[in-house]
Amino acid sequence: MKKLITLTEFIIDRQGEFPVKAVEIMSRIATEVENHIVFKTYAADGNQDIMALSEATNVIEKIADLHCIVVYTASGRSARFVAAERPKTPIYAITTSLNVYHGLNLLWGINPILTSEMSSSFNGLVSLAERTLIERGIASTGNKVVIVGGVPAGIPGGTNFIKIHTLGS
Repeated sequence: MKKLITLTEFIIDRQGEFPVKAVEIMSRIATEVENHIVFKTYAADGNQDIMALSEATNVIEKIADLHCIVVYTASGRSARFVAAERPKTPIYAITTSLNVYHGLNLLWGINPILTSEMSSSFNGLVSLAERTLIERGIASTGNKVVIVGGVPAGIPGGTNFIKIHTLGS
């Protein structure tokens, strides 16, 4: 009688003969499963402002037709909080820190963007987000986005605003 084996057993038995195919299959399985999971949100310990803004972002994302979510982050924490809500809309985390950029690459749902440019004003941050998204081909004029960040910028834990913004307006 032939024994049925799991994907993991197959990969182990074949001693890694098909690594690309194995990763493709695992990716397809993860993508399919994530579409059907209802994620729980747990209360945060620490900065309640960041938690409130991340939950508000999640509510906006469910109601508005957004192209993406932009999070300015100095430490990566704001981006982690927004991603923890598991929005279906892509998250782009803009940071000036190479270490934060690399760390965010490892987290679910976050597409980090490293920049050397930052603004100290609210309007400057909105303009920078718009310019970055359009120049990198992530979004186009007329797309609606949510921007989360803090003024003054660059202060860890300083997240204090959320804005629904239509690019080019």
